[in-house]
Amino acid sequence: MASNTRHEHHWVTINVTPLPPGWVNVFCYNDPERIKTSPCPALLTQELRSKSRFELVRTISGETKEEEHVTKCYPPFATRVVAAEMFDGELDPAPEVARWGHHAAFSGTEYKPTDLEEL
Repeated sequence: MASNTRHEHHWVTINVTPLPPGWVNVFCYNDPERIKTSPCPALLTQELRSKSRFELVRTISGETKEEEHVTKCYPPFATRVVAAEMFDGELDPAPEVARWGHHAAFSGTEYKPTDLEEL
């Protein structure tokens, strides 16, 4: 009997589009006055290749274990374009880096002129 279910989408990056200086990712905290920005180095074009459903199930012995059910996706794949965040030396989707608990909630990407552009 399933007591808890969660879902994951498995996106694969198929293209990276570098962004010029000035583009930043914006992360918001519960306090509207508290906002963090970090450079947004690129946009990632990704395809949805598979989906997983995880269920917590009880075994006959009464223990709880997690079972994974994978559904493969076929072309034409669903696509998305997301802002990248540099994390541990790799480009990862900014919303996922926030979800991993390394930042507050991802709010979006915006352009802030660099000091050189203001001269």
